[in-house]
Amino acid sequence: MDKNKLEAKLADRKESLEKLRSQNKPSEDVATGPYANVELDEEIEQLELEINSLENKLKAL
Repeated sequence: MDKNKLEAKLADRKESLEKLRSQNKPSEDVATGPYANVELDEEIEQLELEINSLENKLKAL
């Protein structure tokens, strides 16, 4: 993967992460209970790992 594609993918993932974080409200604000945001938390964690991996690949170039 070339540097421009890596940078574009990284920017896209960071944007997605920010959108997810803005949707991830504390459980006390959610009427559906304390486990309502578990899936969002997992998706956020996955994106954070992917962003970290992309940043490392970019540094290695």
